[in-house]
Amino acid sequence: MAYEEHADLVRAFDPPAADRALAYAKDCRETGSVNGDRAASNVASALIGGDYVVALEIAARESPEAPNPWLAYNRGVALGELGRTDEAVAAFVAAERGFGHVEANRHGRAVAIYGRARALVKAGRCPEARRACEEYATFTGSDRNECRRC
Repeated sequence: MAYEEHADLVRAFDPPAADRALAYAKDCRETGSVNGDRAASNVASALIGGDYVVALEIAARESPEAPNPWLAYNRGVALGELGRTDEAVAAFVAAERGFGHVEANRHGRAVAIYGRARALVKAGRCPEARRACEEYATFTGSDRNECRRC
């Protein structure tokens, strides 16, 4: 769902990025989970159901020694929806780091940067949101700013 939402948001100014997002969404459906990690899948299911507290409870049971960047991303989504912006930003940053600089993880990193920007926009923290949106635009090669609400 996150990839489809992302595609809807970027379609107007970056059709190739929207197409890539939809391709990743298709891959996720075909494999049955985002990355084969049961906890990340369970957290994503809780998010889809709007059960943000449950999503955080599932994520909290996971070992921090072997962090999953998708799990960190999903924690960020839940925290953002609960209005816990600073914690959400930290989770999105952890996801960005977890995805690293490997080209195969580029889409995950882009989604994490966008999640951080979106959490900041939702909180009305416009200066920070604009910086995150600029970072996203630079990273993805987009020429538009995502922070229209700020």
